Amino acid sequence: MESDQNTPLPVVERELNDSVILHIVNITTLTPELRRFIDEKIVEIYSKGHDSHIDLVKKKMREYFENKVDATLEIGAIAEFFIHLHLNKCGYQQECLFKNIEASKAIKKGFDGYYSKNGEGWMMESKSGKITTHNISHKDKVEEAFNDLSDKIGGGGNNNPWENAYHHACLAKTNADILKNIKDLSDKYTREIFSEIKDYNIIPGSTIFLDNKLAVIPEVEDINFIERDISKWLKTKEYKKMHIVCVTKKTKDIFLGYLNS
Repeated sequence: MESDQNTPLPVVERELNDSVILHIVNITTLTPELRRFIDEKIVEIYSKGHDSHIDLVKKKMREYFENKVDATLEIGAIAEFFIHLHLNKCGYQQECLFKNIEASKAIKKGFDGYYSKNGEGWMMESKSGKITTHNISHKDKVEEAFNDLSDKIGGGGNNNPWENAYHHACLAKTNADILKNIKDLSDKYTREIFSEIKDYNIIPGSTIFLDNKLAVIPEVEDINFIERDISKWLKTKEYKKMHIVCVTKKTKDIFLGYLNS
C-alpha cells in the first residue's frame, strides 16, 4: 500500500499478509491540519458526544494530566488518544469512550478500545514507552499489546473486560447486534467460559516517544526495519485478523500543548 502523507496524520500502510495490515504513523509537530482534526474528533473520542463543548473536554483532560504523578500513565493516555484518532480517520466506528465511566477524571480500564467496521468487531490495546528505554522497539510494544489482549480474552485479568466493553458500548449508542454479541461474551466470561485470541479481530498499538533525541533508531523510525521485525514476529502467532498501529511521536508536549491552547 502507498503512503498517505496528505492527511493530518501521515501514515504508511503495509499489507503483511492476507490478514494483517501494518499502519506506521509519524507525528513530529502539531500542524494546523492536525490541530483542526483533533478539534473535530476530540469530543467524540472522549465521550461520544456526551460532552457538548470542546472547551469542557479539554478542561477535563487538562485536569486529568495535571493531577497525574505517574509518567508512565501520562504517556500511556496520550498514546491511546492518538491511536483512537488514527482509527477514527481510518473509518472505524468507536464503540467506547476514552474517559473512564466510573471516574470522570480518569481513563477507562478493560480493553483500551472496542471498535466495529463493516459489521465486524475489533479490540484495541495500546502500549507505549520512551526512546530512553533500553532496547525499545515497536515490535516489542506490539507483542506486549498482543499478549495483554490474549490474557484478557483468556480469563487472565482481574475483571471481566467484556462487561466493561458492554457498559461503554451502551453509552456509545452501539447498534443492537454488536451490543448483544458483547453481552453474550460477557456472560460467558462470568461463567468462566473463556476464549482464545485467534478467534478475534485485534488492533495492537505501539507508541514510542522520541523526547527530541538526535540519533536515528531503526527499531523505531526505519519503516522497512519495523516491517521486517514485525513480519518475523507474526510467524509464531495465531490470530483472526490484525491491524497493527505503530506511532512515533516526537514528544508528549505536542498533545499537552494542544490541550492548553
